[in-house]
Amino acid sequence: MKNTPPALRAVYIVLVPIVLLIILLNSGYLQRWLPAATVHGETYQVVDYNYFYFDCYNRFLEENEARLTELGYDPDVAANKQNYDADTTWKAYFESLAEANLSETAYYCDLAQAAGYEFSEEELAPVQEQLAENEAYCATYNLTAKNYYISFYGSGMTEEIYTQHLTDQVKAQAYKAHLMATLEPDQAQLEQALAE
Repeated sequence: MKNTPPALRAVYIVLVPIVLLIILLNSGYLQRWLPAATVHGETYQVVDYNYFYFDCYNRFLEENEARLTELGYDPDVAANKQNYDADTTWKAYFESLAEANLSETAYYCDLAQAAGYEFSEEELAPVQEQLAENEAYCATYNLTAKNYYISFYGSGMTEEIYTQHLTDQVKAQAYKAHLMATLEPDQAQLEQALAE
């Protein structure tokens, strides 16, 4: 390094940290440790939040594949560069869906845990079905599980993290369905709600 010209040394001093930072950001390590949201007192890291964001985003693309142009969404343009409506970008729209999904999932999981609710195999079956679908997709397109989860759910996503959040979502929906099927409001509450 003694014989290296000062200009080249300066380039190394600037370039090496930038390259290391890019490698660190793409590794997913930071996404697993940086907090992104707090719901019901529990902190969710960026990778956790990304699960809910990309779950909403991927479901939107899948459900509206034939209508994207009609809806005003171009998947080839960044979501923050196009508007959902006059005041909201598509990215903000997907974020609002993700935050609602995350809050609802945390809420019903907390209720189920507090009630000591035991989930049946039938209620948890959608988890294994989705994992089997993911595995079939990987086999069809010759992807590794690692590449699949990073491609569809962002840097730092692993099959383990994905499975945990998917299981929480399935449990939340199952417990919500259980509550709706078993709880009936009393007549006074119903009349008051209708009056309001």
